[in-house]
Amino acid sequence: MKKLGIFVTLIVFVAGFLFISNDEAFAWRKKKKEPKVEEVKPAPVPDDSKLVYTFNNDQEMQEFEQILRTKQAAFIRIDTLRLYFQMERNTLAEMDKQILEKFGFQMEGNRNYDLNRDTKELRDLGARPSPPASLATE
Repeated sequence: MKKLGIFVTLIVFVAGFLFISNDEAFAWRKKKKEPKVEEVKPAPVPDDSKLVYTFNNDQEMQEFEQILRTKQAAFIRIDTLRLYFQMERNTLAEMDKQILEKFGFQMEGNRNYDLNRDTKELRDLGARPSPPASLATE
């Protein structure tokens, strides 16, 4: 029985030693390796590209870069709004389809409607006022 106890103790000691030597908590003991730094290479210029402008100095280029970033951000916002607008149009088309299938009539998008709960009627109130010409682009 003593031999079994000594054997179990020895196994536990060896297992503990292996666990501690591989534990990440003791990683500071290991020699740290320097991370490899790769050189950043500029993107290759396509053969069919043409030179548009050459900047005279760094300040001029930085000024242009700031304007370009602002312009690109505006394009991203415009594209996002267009996608959102298209999603809303698709949602409206789906609702129109459901109304047509379930209730048998088509609601026009340029008309105002009033739902009267007391009489259980939907009334057409006429054309919706159009937005000012300055907002009605596209």
